[in-house]
Amino acid sequence: MFSRQAEQMEFIDHTMRFVGALLASDRVAFYQVKNGRRMLECQSRNVEQEFHDAYLRGMHAYDPLHVTRLLQAGQSKKIFWLHDQEHDCAASVVQRYRAFLGSFHI
Repeated sequence: MFSRQAEQMEFIDHTMRFVGALLASDRVAFYQVKNGRRMLECQSRNVEQEFHDAYLRGMHAYDPLHVTRLLQAGQSKKIFWLHDQEHDCAASVVQRYRAFLGSFHI
């Protein structure tokens, strides 16, 4: 592994541990977004693979917390909560995303 790649993986690992501890969460996902759309460097901890795969296959388009949606809405906060962002989305989008989360008991 190149030194730069090793440094990036270490950064991602530290970031996920920090965010998990800060938010008291045992499930953490990290992904880098390129050009506001393409997700790269997807890493997760304690997230079911089936959930993560479904999210990457397209459910991210319904996620009120997806970075693309937040950028389009001109959001500038550093931490976002799902219940605070749902008002910026159509009810059908929120309902579909909540059903997706519910199907995984989240």
